[in-house]
Amino acid sequence: MTEVIIKLNTSNPQIGARLVSIYNHWKRYTPELRALQKQQLEKILATKNLSNDIFEIVQAALK
Repeated sequence: MTEVIIKLNTSNPQIGARLVSIYNHWKRYTPELRALQKQQLEKILATKNLSNDIFEIVQAALK
């Protein structure tokens, strides 16, 4: 899913922002799954030229 979100960043960031919301509740999972989901959020955040739509949702999810 992360790769799809990163690809949508350039073509359709609004849809990418909606999809990234699947990671909003990553803190509710087991430590192993939390680590994986946090890693994916950080990978998205490291994307060059990340749209504001996606950036805001990822930032909020990581808080």
